[in-house]
Amino acid sequence: MTTPKEVKTVAVIGNGIIGHGLAQVFAVANYKVRMIGKNPKSLSAAVDKIKESLKRFQTHKILTARESKAAVGRITTSTQLEDAAPAELVVEAVTETFLSNTRFSNGWIRSVLRGGACFLERTAREQAGRQSKKPGTGRGCPLLVSSSAHPARGGVCRS
Repeated sequence: MTTPKEVKTVAVIGNGIIGHGLAQVFAVANYKVRMIGKNPKSLSAAVDKIKESLKRFQTHKILTARESKAAVGRITTSTQLEDAAPAELVVEAVTETFLSNTRFSNGWIRSVLRGGACFLERTAREQAGRQSKKPGTGRGCPLLVSSSAHPARGGVCRS
Protein backbone atom coordinates (compact mmCIF):
# COMPACT_ATOMS: atom_id res chain seq x y z
CA MET A 1 0.00 0.00 0.00
CA THR A 2 1.20 3.49 -0.73
CA THR A 3 0.63 6.79 0.98
CA PRO A 4 -1.52 9.08 -1.16
CA LYS A 5 0.50 11.63 -3.14
CA GLU A 6 -2.26 14.19 -2.76
CA VAL A 7 -4.91 14.82 -0.14
CA LYS A 8 -8.23 15.86 -1.68
CA THR A 9 -10.63 14.77 1.04
CA VAL A 10 -10.25 15.08 4.80
CA ALA A 11 -12.55 13.35 7.26
CA VAL A 12 -12.85 14.96 10.68
CA ILE A 13 -14.29 12.59 13.25
CA GLY A 14 -15.90 14.86 15.82
CA ASN A 15 -17.82 18.10 15.49
CA GLY A 16 -17.21 19.86 18.79
CA ILE A 17 -15.03 22.95 19.22
CA ILE A 18 -11.91 21.28 17.80
CA GLY A 19 -13.71 19.16 15.18
CA HIS A 20 -15.75 21.90 13.57
CA GLY A 21 -12.76 24.25 13.78
CA LEU A 22 -10.61 21.75 11.91
CA ALA A 23 -13.36 21.17 9.36
CA GLN A 24 -13.51 24.93 8.75
CA VAL A 25 -9.74 25.27 8.34
CA PHE A 26 -9.54 22.41 5.85
CA ALA A 27 -12.59 23.66 3.90
CA VAL A 28 -11.18 27.20 3.65
CA ALA A 29 -7.93 25.62 2.39
CA ASN A 30 -9.92 24.07 -0.51
CA TYR A 31 -10.17 20.50 0.78
CA LYS A 32 -13.38 18.49 0.62
CA VAL A 33 -14.34 17.75 4.21
CA ARG A 34 -16.51 15.02 5.70
CA MET A 35 -17.36 16.01 9.27
CA ILE A 36 -18.60 13.02 11.25
CA GLY A 37 -20.58 13.52 14.45
CA LYS A 38 -22.91 11.78 16.87
CA ASN A 39 -26.22 13.05 15.56
CA PRO A 40 -27.75 15.31 12.89
CA LYS A 41 -28.68 18.02 15.41
CA SER A 42 -25.10 18.44 16.67
CA LEU A 43 -23.77 18.38 13.10
CA SER A 44 -26.23 21.08 12.05
CA ALA A 45 -25.18 23.21 15.03
CA ALA A 46 -21.51 22.71 14.09
CA VAL A 47 -22.15 23.85 10.50
CA ASP A 48 -24.01 26.91 11.86
CA LYS A 49 -20.98 27.75 14.03
CA ILE A 50 -18.72 27.45 11.00
CA LYS A 51 -20.99 29.82 9.08
CA GLU A 52 -20.92 32.31 11.98
CA SER A 53 -17.14 32.14 12.12
CA LEU A 54 -16.80 32.65 8.37
CA LYS A 55 -19.08 35.72 8.61
CA ARG A 56 -16.61 37.18 11.12
CA PHE A 57 -13.83 36.44 8.62
CA GLN A 58 -15.81 38.41 6.04
CA THR A 59 -16.31 41.32 8.45
CA HIS A 60 -12.54 41.51 8.91
CA LYS A 61 -11.98 41.15 5.15
CA ILE A 62 -10.12 37.86 5.56
CA LEU A 63 -12.54 36.06 3.23
CA THR A 64 -15.12 37.17 0.72
CA ALA A 65 -18.75 36.05 0.84
CA ARG A 66 -18.06 33.86 -2.19
CA GLU A 67 -15.07 32.19 -0.53
CA SER A 68 -17.08 31.57 2.65
CA LYS A 69 -19.97 30.05 0.73
CA ALA A 70 -17.57 27.84 -1.23
CA ALA A 71 -15.90 26.66 2.00
CA VAL A 72 -19.25 25.69 3.54
CA GLY A 73 -20.10 23.92 0.27
CA ARG A 74 -17.01 21.73 0.64
CA ILE A 75 -18.25 20.38 3.99
CA THR A 76 -20.56 17.38 4.13
CA THR A 77 -21.75 15.77 7.33
CA SER A 78 -22.43 12.23 8.44
CA THR A 79 -23.20 10.21 11.54
CA GLN A 80 -21.54 7.09 10.10
CA LEU A 81 -17.89 6.38 10.86
CA GLU A 82 -17.68 4.37 7.63
CA ASP A 83 -18.06 7.62 5.70
CA ALA A 84 -14.45 8.42 6.60
CA ALA A 85 -13.33 5.65 4.23
CA PRO A 86 -12.87 7.71 1.03
CA ALA A 87 -10.65 10.30 2.73
CA GLU A 88 -6.91 10.40 2.23
CA LEU A 89 -6.52 12.05 5.67
CA VAL A 90 -8.63 11.30 8.74
CA VAL A 91 -8.38 13.44 11.88
CA GLU A 92 -9.78 12.30 15.23
CA ALA A 93 -11.25 15.14 17.30
CA VAL A 94 -13.49 13.34 19.75
CA THR A 95 -13.78 12.92 23.51
CA GLU A 96 -12.63 9.93 25.48
CA THR A 97 -16.34 9.27 26.22
CA PHE A 98 -17.08 8.97 22.51
CA LEU A 99 -14.16 6.60 22.06
CA SER A 100 -15.25 4.36 24.91
CA ASN A 101 -18.90 4.29 23.75
CA THR A 102 -18.27 3.33 20.12
CA ARG A 103 -16.52 0.65 18.16
CA PHE A 104 -14.07 3.33 17.03
CA SER A 105 -10.50 2.16 17.44
CA ASN A 106 -7.18 2.28 15.66
CA GLY A 107 -7.79 -1.24 14.35
CA TRP A 108 -11.25 -0.30 13.14
CA ILE A 109 -10.07 2.82 11.34
CA ARG A 110 -7.29 0.87 9.58
CA SER A 111 -9.83 -1.69 8.39
CA VAL A 112 -12.16 0.96 6.96
CA LEU A 113 -9.71 3.42 5.42
CA ARG A 114 -8.54 2.76 1.92
CA GLY A 115 -4.91 1.75 1.58
CA GLY A 116 -2.36 4.31 2.63
CA ALA A 117 -4.69 6.91 4.13
CA CYS A 118 -3.19 8.79 7.07
CA PHE A 119 -4.94 8.94 10.41
CA LEU A 120 -4.22 11.62 13.02
CA GLU A 121 -5.34 10.81 16.53
CA ARG A 122 -4.99 12.37 19.94
CA THR A 123 -2.91 10.35 22.36
CA ALA A 124 -3.78 12.24 25.51
CA ARG A 125 -4.68 9.13 27.47
CA GLU A 126 -1.39 7.42 26.51
CA GLN A 127 0.72 10.51 27.14
CA ALA A 128 -1.07 11.87 30.24
CA GLY A 129 1.48 10.44 32.65
CA ARG A 130 4.39 11.86 30.69
CA GLN A 131 3.08 15.42 30.11
CA SER A 132 5.20 18.13 31.67
CA LYS A 133 3.47 20.00 34.47
CA LYS A 134 5.77 23.00 34.10
CA PRO A 135 3.94 25.98 32.52
CA GLY A 136 5.26 27.33 29.26
CA THR A 137 6.98 24.14 28.12
CA GLY A 138 5.16 24.29 24.77
CA ARG A 139 3.95 20.70 24.95
CA GLY A 140 0.48 20.44 23.50
CA CYS A 141 -1.72 17.46 22.85
CA PRO A 142 0.53 14.95 21.08
CA LEU A 143 -0.63 13.25 17.91
CA LEU A 144 0.04 9.94 16.25
CA VAL A 145 0.07 9.61 12.50
CA SER A 146 -1.01 6.09 11.64
CA SER A 147 -0.64 4.73 8.16
CA SER A 148 -0.50 1.23 6.80
CA ALA A 149 2.19 2.60 4.50
CA HIS A 150 4.67 2.47 7.40
CA PRO A 151 4.70 -1.19 8.47
CA ALA A 152 8.35 -0.96 9.49
CA ARG A 153 7.22 1.31 12.32
CA GLY A 154 4.24 -0.81 13.26
CA GLY A 155 1.95 1.42 11.23
CA VAL A 156 2.53 4.38 13.54
CA CYS A 157 4.75 7.43 13.12
CA ARG A 158 5.11 9.57 16.23
CA SER A 159 5.19 13.34 15.84
